[in-house]
Amino acid sequence: MKNLKTILRRLSVLMLGAGVLTGATSAVALTDAGRAAIAEALEAGKSGDYRRQFRMLERLVERGAGADPEDFQMARAYLYQTAFKLASSGGEENCDVALRWSTKGTRHGPPDYTEPFDNYYPLLLTIRGACLYEKGDRAQSRKVLQRAARGCRHTDPPEFRKDLCAKVAARLELVDGDGIAVGDYVTHRRGFLQKWIGRVVDRAGDKLEVRITYVNHDADTGFDKGDTVSLLSDEVKVVKSVSPDAALRGWK
Repeated sequence: MKNLKTILRRLSVLMLGAGVLTGATSAVALTDAGRAAIAEALEAGKSGDYRRQFRMLERLVERGAGADPEDFQMARAYLYQTAFKLASSGGEENCDVALRWSTKGTRHGPPDYTEPFDNYYPLLLTIRGACLYEKGDRAQSRKVLQRAARGCRHTDPPEFRKDLCAKVAARLELVDGDGIAVGDYVTHRRGFLQKWIGRVVDRAGDKLEVRITYVNHDADTGFDKGDTVSLLSDEVKVVKSVSPDAALRGWK
């Protein structure tokens, strides 16, 4: 799916640019027992067994919530990072895998953003929100992305925060902003000359199937009246007014 492919690539670049994928320094002092338990969990990941690593870290998180707070914070931060790796493991076309692990990775609640790997929490929410949108659940996608928007404001460094918050805002705009539904008449988003008008006959995420109902023959569109074309929602806008030519020749 184009959305998932794009978002995984961009978020990975963000984390690499922030130095988070290549290593991090803890902001808290772990107990000896906590350090050993986390090291054991991370050892499982060295062989690529991130599922086992996730299970071990999750046990530490569930146990540590009532124990040493520093151990709990660090284990949860690594849990977020592991969930991100697993969410990406299904490939760039598999929203089912991404949705499953981004949901698992965020179910223990938001961090306090004392650990570098805590940055993965709003990333996971962003992936989850994108996949919910892909599956047509716009209401839940909006809620999750709103949580990502709140979380991204606490991330560091500032350059990472700015980029991530901008990407979350763009996702929210996609969910909230177009308001395009099946049955709506749309036209191209850019330019002043109304080159064509079409009726949305199907929608899946940001992908639209549009049946062309009007074409301005003075414009080079590549469309003919009656064509059904695939477009993205950010390429079009709902028709609010029509050109004199469209009104004269009929546009529905």
